[in-house]
Amino acid sequence: MKHGQRHIEDLPHIPISPKNDIATLDSAIKQYLASLPRHLLSQAQLRQIQVLQNLRRRLAEVPPDTKGMHGSLTVEEVTALDAAIAGCIVLAQCSNQPSKERDAQLQRFAAFRQDLQRML
Repeated sequence: MKHGQRHIEDLPHIPISPKNDIATLDSAIKQYLASLPRHLLSQAQLRQIQVLQNLRRRLAEVPPDTKGMHGSLTVEEVTALDAAIAGCIVLAQCSNQPSKERDAQLQRFAAFRQDLQRML
């Protein structure tokens, strides 16, 4: 193996269910990207936006009738997704009145963050 290359089994994996999990992840990414300022972004923030937009495209390609998938994520994707979910948690806590739906969404986000943190 050449320097810098990794086998696919070495990449972080997160179990993703197409029906609920993909919609939750897509929602988190979409909300996070919408909350970012549109000016004076650093190169790192611009790269993170690009990574998240690419990840949204990959998630959209998963067929809806898939029973489940084991999605491979790069460390860069895991880090960007964790930031997006953390941002969505803060946004939901600050802007939404407590409700069963909000609390359920926060629980799903928190569970994903735990999975992501274990990968890093």
